[in-house]
Amino acid sequence: EVLKGLDEEVKRQFVVFVTSSDREPLKGWGELKITVQKNGMSDERLPSAYTCYSLLLLPRYSSVEVLKQRLAQALRNGV
Repeated sequence: EVLKGLDEEVKRQFVVFVTSSDREPLKGWGELKITVQKNGMSDERLPSAYTCYSLLLLPRYSSVEVLKQRLAQALRNGV
């Protein structure tokens, strides 16, 4: 839901954040597999990623709005 509402540039930043690559996969975007793993429960923590595994570590936030804010902050800072 959150990703669908992003513009194309921010979606590209998200892919770079999770995979460390801004290139389209050889077989197309449909082949890109991203795993999301819960990483604690805190509105203060930022999302992080293991780019080698395309693994997004995402804390459980209190609301979708907090998720949007923390994700935007992580993308801006390249955390």
